[in-house]
Amino acid sequence: MTVDIGYYTLFEGSGTAAQGGHVSDIGQNGIDLTGLNNFAGLEVAYVNNSDFRYNRAWNDNQAAIHQFVQLGGVFVFHDRASNGPGGFQPDAFLPQGNEVNFVDDTGDFANGVFGALDDSSLDGLTYSNTGYVDVDDIQDGQFAVMLTRDDPTHAVTTLEAEGFGFFVWSSLATHYFADPSLGNDPEMIAYIENVLDWAGEAAQLNLILGNNTDDNMAGTATWDRALLGEGNDTFAAGTARTTSAARPARTASWAA
Repeated sequence: MTVDIGYYTLFEGSGTAAQGGHVSDIGQNGIDLTGLNNFAGLEVAYVNNSDFRYNRAWNDNQAAIHQFVQLGGVFVFHDRASNGPGGFQPDAFLPQGNEVNFVDDTGDFANGVFGALDDSSLDGLTYSNTGYVDVDDIQDGQFAVMLTRDDPTHAVTTLEAEGFGFFVWSSLATHYFADPSLGNDPEMIAYIENVLDWAGEAAQLNLILGNNTDDNMAGTATWDRALLGEGNDTFAAGTARTTSAARPARTASWAA
């Protein structure tokens, strides 16, 4: 089944050619968005922030973004600003860094269909990430830590459950290094395509309930491999949720 993925970059007023290429590469249907106020019919929203601040497209549409996730969508947000006021992770910190480690070296983000990555794959760029969040600040929420800096308490990619859906937040500089016309780093491209492939499958199957169960990283409450049925997560009788039985039907009311 083809998944509809809407893509958009703050301050561009639309998606970029690179984002459309990533969606096309993974074999899904890409929709170039002109704003963040209407997610009707989408399974995944793929959003980049290429600036160190936020604009009205972000600030004025928080209700629509959260409603999209609560109804089962997956919102993938790579955020150059990271710690700016009004950002998704307001407690994130600078400075920029160039080391990135996977918490789960065999999980879908690292070892996905579109590339097998390890803890050296995303290192050594001018800056691989633009900030981090201290895992102690998020340990009481429904968060899984997916990628960190060399310091395992400094998260640079997190997964958060809300309602029936998920937020992926990251400070990785995909807006630049995953763009063939800019940084053109093949491993950063593989990373974002692995993430989008996982997001499409997660939104389509709606497997994870999103309950905190145990720690897989010192100092933070996470799920044990919170990806598509692996590990010790709690599932709805081990089966995929259906639109009719498990969540409200998707309608144009997703729009703000």
